[in-house]
Amino acid sequence: MRLALADAGDGVEDANFVEMMAEAGLLRLYTYLEWVREMVASAAGLRAGPFTYNDRVFDSEINLTIENTQKHYDEMKYKEALRTGFFEFQVCNIITSM
Repeated sequence: MRLALADAGDGVEDANFVEMMAEAGLLRLYTYLEWVREMVASAAGLRAGPFTYNDRVFDSEINLTIENTQKHYDEMKYKEALRTGFFEFQVCNIITSM
């Protein structure tokens, strides 16, 4: 529900609540939860050791995403915060997992 409401819009204009967004958000959350469970279960097989260049790039992208999301929250731009803090965060995780 929060995903759908955040996506409905900001400001004083009428909210554009889309039921399909609520359903898609639920599916996305379930898929993300399954991915997290899979990563936790396979944690022992993940690479360990000193940071590589790719690790630093990943860390930088995550930190930039967090900063952008916090900025949007501070400005009460919840639709943008949802975009950067949820959707772009997942894309960042998917790309770096490949």
